[in-house]
Amino acid sequence: WLFHRRGGLHIETSFPSETPSDTGPEPAGQRRPPRSGSRNRESMGRRHDELRDVMSRVESDMAALRGEVFSMGARLEELLSDARGEQTSSLHAELAVRRRCMEFESTTSSRLAACESACNQAKQASQETRNSMVSVCAQVQELSAQVRALVEASRPKG
Repeated sequence: WLFHRRGGLHIETSFPSETPSDTGPEPAGQRRPPRSGSRNRESMGRRHDELRDVMSRVESDMAALRGEVFSMGARLEELLSDARGEQTSSLHAELAVRRRCMEFESTTSSRLAACESACNQAKQASQETRNSMVSVCAQVQELSAQVRALVEASRPKG
């Protein structure tokens, strides 16, 4: 006898139409009269109908189970697709941040190189200016000495 319980199927091995004497050995010394053919056929017919009903319920339960498994598979695919989408979106965002960082580093490196070049040019110009100033100072001192000499030579001696 098969019946449906919440959450699953339960199978019993005896049928409701059977009596205890139908299923077990007869007690010693007692004999039942033989069954009539029509009663035996009725019992077999009822059993056949019960089995057909049980098989029908099992097939129905199996179809429902297949539907639930299919539904779970579709939901699992949906969840996996969502997870992949979120992961892809996260990776794209991370790549965008890395790209911006690389662009910033490149821009900073270019500016730093330009600053270093400007500093080197300023240093070189400063050294050239210093050298020019030293030369000019030497010329001014020489000119000053010549002016003194001329001033002394132009003074009356006396």
